[in-house]
Amino acid sequence: MAIFNKGLGKGFSDRQREILTAFTETLLPPDVGTPLQPTEDNFLRPAERFLAAMGAESLRGFVMLILLFEYAALVFYPRFKTFTRLNPEQRERYMYGWENSRISLKRQVFIILKFFVSFVFLSNREIQASLGYDPECLVEPGG
Repeated sequence: MAIFNKGLGKGFSDRQREILTAFTETLLPPDVGTPLQPTEDNFLRPAERFLAAMGAESLRGFVMLILLFEYAALVFYPRFKTFTRLNPEQRERYMYGWENSRISLKRQVFIILKFFVSFVFLSNREIQASLGYDPECLVEPGG
């Protein structure tokens, strides 16, 4: 199992999928109003398509960010575990630490990951419908 998928032509590796899924499940847990959870069909494949459309460099850069987030837990979290090996409560604390860090690079990486996950996951029509959002224009014509 390769941690960094050299060609990246086939999308994320299994390890990268595990990291992204853990991040997304921690960011958007079912008890905060998201009735549907991230899956292969509603999150991972659309994420791969979105990054592939932006080019190989974008995909490589994003993969580097998720790997940084995963393995930085060995340094920045006192349990000497990677992010995916932390329990849900520890993951929340770890993410909070990134979001509120005094180190701007950590905050910026977290913002990029959070924005990307939110954008891709909440762009899905099925997810929008499950949240009661009607993607059609709510402004009357000529209004």
